[in-house]
Amino acid sequence: MIYFGRRPPSRRRLVVGFLFETVSRSLCVYIEAASQLVSCQNTRAPHKHTQSKLTLRALTRALYSERRGGENQNFRDTDSPTRRLLFSPGDKNTMLLRCAYIGARRASAAAAAAARAGPVLASALSASASASASASASASASASASASASASALALAQKLSFAAAASAASHPDAHARSDPATSPSTVVADDDALDSFREAVADFARREIAPHAAAVDASNAFPPPPVDLWRAMGDMGLLGVTAPLEHGGLGMGYSQHCVAMEELSRASGSVALSYAAHSNLCVNQIARCGTEEQRARLLPDLCSGSRVGALAISEPGAGSDAVGMQLRAERKEGGRKFVLTGNKFWITNGPSAKTLVVYAKTSPEKGAKGITAFCVDREAPGVKGRLTSHQKLDKMGMRGSDTCELVFDGVELDAERDVLGEVDGGARVLMSGLDYERLVLASGPVGLMQAALDAAAPYSAQRRQFGAPIGSFQLIQAKLADMFVDCSAARALVMRVARDADAGRLPPGRLRQDCAAAILLAAESATRVCLQAVQVLGGNGYTRDYPVERLARDAKLYEIGAGTSEMRRLIIGREIFRGAGGEAGRVGGGGGL
Repeated sequence: MIYFGRRPPSRRRLVVGFLFETVSRSLCVYIEAASQLVSCQNTRAPHKHTQSKLTLRALTRALYSERRGGENQNFRDTDSPTRRLLFSPGDKNTMLLRCAYIGARRASAAAAAAARAGPVLASALSASASASASASASASASASASASASASALALAQKLSFAAAASAASHPDAHARSDPATSPSTVVADDDALDSFREAVADFARREIAPHAAAVDASNAFPPPPVDLWRAMGDMGLLGVTAPLEHGGLGMGYSQHCVAMEELSRASGSVALSYAAHSNLCVNQIARCGTEEQRARLLPDLCSGSRVGALAISEPGAGSDAVGMQLRAERKEGGRKFVLTGNKFWITNGPSAKTLVVYAKTSPEKGAKGITAFCVDREAPGVKGRLTSHQKLDKMGMRGSDTCELVFDGVELDAERDVLGEVDGGARVLMSGLDYERLVLASGPVGLMQAALDAAAPYSAQRRQFGAPIGSFQLIQAKLADMFVDCSAARALVMRVARDADAGRLPPGRLRQDCAAAILLAAESATRVCLQAVQVLGGNGYTRDYPVERLARDAKLYEIGAGTSEMRRLIIGREIFRGAGGEAGRVGGGGGL
């Protein structure tokens, strides 16, 4: 460690010195590796990745990552002033600061290793290095008001990244774009990164969400002002986990999205369900399938929390049979306009949503091939017709997660501006979106199971009967063991599928099968685990003085929403049958949320 002056170092000097020494130490190696890359013959990144996606995947690797052991041990120490500065609870800008600092440290080591490995790995490094430069620059811009020590670290991180950026800039084909509805992520975050991300989200959920969970359930509404949970989640960056960095998101993968969903559900099932409807069903669909104009227009406000998003698929007569919808979108003015007329039902966030992804029949005679997805902006100027929210539902569980019926009465949309994907191509967008919806939502019941364990295990140690804690009785221990096994098995399956989805290892049929399996296992396990928690608490568990009765009511929703358990079994069986060479008929699999 280098010190400034003869006096014992102040906290600021200690932090600046640590950052300066650590980052500058890798400067020579990093520049040398970048110069070697310029001479590599095969330096083209796969054409399917956009520049934004490269930036985001680098952020996925960089964020919250520090290797344990050796010189990093002091950094991992919770008493370290550097760790307190960079890893203390903060907002999205704090997260980007961590990205810039940690990304610079890890990128230099990765660059040297990849350059030594030859042209194949050098190709991947060229993309990653370019992304690191962009991520560092974005972090610096976003965090201009942060501490001067962090600003110094960012300046050094930028210097480290510019050399790699120059290397990648000479390869224009590296950023060619493919179909966003099918392009997989290519970087899977390591365990350290996910653990640190989980730690940050869990801390946020404990501070901002958990204190309001009981009130949200009792009042069937989000907390009133001055509390604004949407803004709080937006400031933390959670509303756009998979959205592009340049449009206000974090640009991470489904692994991080699942972790965020689990930790928010652990604090409040209702808030987490609304969060999923916003961040996955709406934001992720626009990020995957929208045009650049749609993403630039809609995503910033959605990611910041200034606007709430929703997805509208289900109808009074079209639940599991999602493609049997009756909402009509009639063509006008030679196909330049569409007029939506009809109803949607079971729409999560419906009463408060300002931006909706809506599916409607544009060519009813074509059946499933006549569906189109639309981006509906309730506050767009000059919109004709009425879109009203009716009948906010009084649900058994997930109370506070607003659910209602939407009525479209001649709502006029522009074909060029508002169509998501292609006209009559909505079924493909819908079905692929349902797969990722099931994957992210599968983490919801995992969070509820963990919350049930959080309540049942301490209670079993405190509650005494027959002169001993009830947790010392083998039957109670057996219940706790079963709860732990169910929770751990569901989490393992969900995270395995999320990693495979991020890495693009699964073909569409297998992805659909695995996502359905993940939410099927997690949902049914959650109902069982939460009821077991009620049993462990006995009479207390049956009262509202303890959270387990709320968890049990919330858990049941996941066996119904996003496709019922029965539909999930049909999907899994169909894909297995197809894999064996059979030909299965059409299966729906919608279901409202």
